[in-house]
Amino acid sequence: MQDDDIGHEAPVKGRILKHVLREIGDPWECLNLIDATQRLGIDYHFQQEIEAILQRQYVLFNAVQLNSDTDLHKTAFLFRLFRQHGYLVSSDVFESFLDGEGKFKEELKDDIKGLTSLYEASQLCMHGDEILEEAENFSSHWLKARAEAEQVDHHLASFVQHTLAYPHHKSVVQLMAPNYLEDVQWPNKWISIFRDAAKMELYSAQRLRQHELAQFTKWWKETDLAKDLSFSRDQPIKWYVASLICLSTDSFYSEQRIQLAKSISFIYLIDDIFDVFGTLDELTIFTEAVCRWDLAAAEGLPDCMQICLRTLFEVTNEISCQIYQAHGWNPIHSLHKAWAKLCKAFLVEAEWMSSGQSPSAEEYLKNGVVSTGVHVTLTHVFFLLGEAISKETVELFDEDLDIISSSATVLRLWDDMGSAKDEKQEGRDGSYLEYYMKEHPSMCYEETKRHTMKQICNAWKTLNTECLLSNLFPAKFNQACLNLARVVPIAYNYGRTQSIMSLENLIKQFLFHQMEDETSMKYEFEMKNLKHLLRETAKIDSLESLNMIDAIQRLGIDHCFKQEIKPILQTQYTMETHNFDAKCGLHHVALRFRLLRQHGYFVPQDVFEGFIHHDHEDLLDTKFSENIEGLTSLYEASQLCLPEDEKLEKIGNFSACILKKLVRNRDDNLGKHVRKAMANPFHKSLVKFVVKDYFGSQSPNKWIYVFQHMAKLDFNRVQKLHGLELSQFIILCEAFLVEAEWFGSSHLPSAKEYLENGEVSSGVHVVLAHIFFLLGQGVSNEAVLLSSNPDIVSSTASILRLTDDLGSAKDENQEGHDGSYIECYMKENPGISVDSARERISHMISDAWKRLNQESLFSPNPYPPTFIQASLNIARFVPLLYGYDENQDLPTLEKLVKFVLYENVGDV
Repeated sequence: MQDDDIGHEAPVKGRILKHVLREIGDPWECLNLIDATQRLGIDYHFQQEIEAILQRQYVLFNAVQLNSDTDLHKTAFLFRLFRQHGYLVSSDVFESFLDGEGKFKEELKDDIKGLTSLYEASQLCMHGDEILEEAENFSSHWLKARAEAEQVDHHLASFVQHTLAYPHHKSVVQLMAPNYLEDVQWPNKWISIFRDAAKMELYSAQRLRQHELAQFTKWWKETDLAKDLSFSRDQPIKWYVASLICLSTDSFYSEQRIQLAKSISFIYLIDDIFDVFGTLDELTIFTEAVCRWDLAAAEGLPDCMQICLRTLFEVTNEISCQIYQAHGWNPIHSLHKAWAKLCKAFLVEAEWMSSGQSPSAEEYLKNGVVSTGVHVTLTHVFFLLGEAISKETVELFDEDLDIISSSATVLRLWDDMGSAKDEKQEGRDGSYLEYYMKEHPSMCYEETKRHTMKQICNAWKTLNTECLLSNLFPAKFNQACLNLARVVPIAYNYGRTQSIMSLENLIKQFLFHQMEDETSMKYEFEMKNLKHLLRETAKIDSLESLNMIDAIQRLGIDHCFKQEIKPILQTQYTMETHNFDAKCGLHHVALRFRLLRQHGYFVPQDVFEGFIHHDHEDLLDTKFSENIEGLTSLYEASQLCLPEDEKLEKIGNFSACILKKLVRNRDDNLGKHVRKAMANPFHKSLVKFVVKDYFGSQSPNKWIYVFQHMAKLDFNRVQKLHGLELSQFIILCEAFLVEAEWFGSSHLPSAKEYLENGEVSSGVHVVLAHIFFLLGQGVSNEAVLLSSNPDIVSSTASILRLTDDLGSAKDENQEGHDGSYIECYMKENPGISVDSARERISHMISDAWKRLNQESLFSPNPYPPTFIQASLNIARFVPLLYGYDENQDLPTLEKLVKFVLYENVGDV
């Protein structure tokens, strides 16, 4: 991959965005964009550009300049950006905002923007930053007061509350980015580019996350650990999300995240073994086996404990092998030590529980920091990242590293702050608050909570120092340490139901929230432009707008333009009658007539009076006999005949005769167009089967090519849906076939084989797929009238039955014989020939179409438009369904089905 390129899994317009960052002249605008890219989680694409900008700004806005008259927002904003990127900026930059007593000035309490930035900056507090401690107290106090004020703007109150709950430095970007994308105000001209990039990034990342989760879940199911350790937690989504939070969403670390999730799962499984299953003697043997890394040492343990150990050893060896192959360092000894350290900590807690001993709060916390599993997790993270691995850094993991212990302390104390555990287990570990109150009997629970919160704040100060100012470990490892601490308040945000609802909702949005893909975003953008084009055209050119609507319908995308088409046709319908005058032209009048009738506006056949020959009512005036465009439109219009439209039917037939003569010897595009129109008039054709003819049709109107492009996009989207629907039936039929093969061969499958196939052959997936699409479509008491065979149903059925009987043979190829209408009619009328009987049926089909037109276009009925459209489409489909050739095949239908389902209509 080139330096300026973005990976294929992150379709961000890399070069454009980097150019924007480099070329923006306003430094504050540029810094705001940097902040936006960080909150959107796309900053990792622009690290070089961001670093260059911050380096420049750090020189320009040094501490001395910040102490001048710079406002609170700018000072706090710059302070936060610089500290986040490892620039040592003293908290003394805020001294100019303090009064003589070292408190923040009272007049700042109304500066909401400044207070918000000050609160965000205070989250990067380190040991000795007394001003930042005061900043957090001052800003949080007045922000809470403002958010709770009765007359405060709702959007402002929501923004303030979100900042207090989730300050950027203590939030996991991956979880917060979707909300930021929806809620943020976009103040400058560049941000729309980054917003679109972030949408594409989020979609691409979500697809990757779903793929990784599927891979991890597949592994988890294949281990059968959920069944073998039935007492333990079965939470693969939670374990995967934990790995995702630790490791960057970059596609480069996809495999590493899956491996890390496997290791995290064992932290929970082993914790459950110690908490709710094993006896103290068994747990001691289990710990010894882990310390020796020897399955033989676990002999005599229950099967479930041995299975857990065996799988742990296998997975750890597999991970170690992969790391060695990728980075040339075998971490197996470091990982052994990490797992042994964890099990020893679990064993200490089990011994305390067994003996009834209450450790001191300090003893409990020291051991509890290890039993969080953070050390195991971050040890795996370090080696999976593969950066800065050396003898010196590896040896550091044998020590109690501040960067790990501070993150673990935040987790342990937040966990203990919960009034109850989310795990709902019988085991009990005690808590820091319980042991601290036992040591300090005079302290109440609220005072103990405040003390615990102070401990958490101190751990954050240590973590900030280690992650922001130390160069001991690579940046991505520091980020993992921060992210573990960041997710803790969400993970242990217990509600009244003692469940982690906040985390559950975020995970659902994070992994499964439906998002537009890049093609969808492009589709929506182009659709807006075309809708605008249609509306504007209707204002200045009536005929052109009708031609446009006709093209939209023929291309099968009129469902996207319903709101635009309806007012245009309503205006056309309410125009004065003289606008149907022959002066408008035959094409214009016929097109307008057809479009209005198709959309349920009754227009009488009399509008064609000006075109009829004075002496012959069934003929057109001779001056129109060479007008191919007009005659074609008239023929199309005549397909919407009603029972009383005798004149329209006659001039329609007359136009067909003239057109046949006019195009008989023409092989140009116009000739082909007319012949197709006569063979498949639009009103009696299934759009999706004839749309191919219009994808490449030529036109003097340049706009047609834009609509054709949109139609191809829409066609491809629908084709994907057809593919999904078809796959459901294929899966079902394959399952039926498996069962038939078993039956035919007298094969008795294993229970597992049977169940796997039986879940599919139950048909539940097909039923649910149908329910999803069908729910709520015209469900009403009136719809029950379908059982009485109303005209809209009977006319459609007549068309199908009679066309079937006109066919040379049935498609069923069965030995039984059903008879036919022709046979019965000729038996009743012995002197009738076959040709006469067939002509009789053709007339009956035509009459049935007239009734169907009446019912579907004009008669009031209780059925929804989608049902009416389905009735028409069934009738339209019939000629294709029974269009047999001499070999009893359906070549036209087969060809069209292949086109609709599989044929590539061209790149878009």
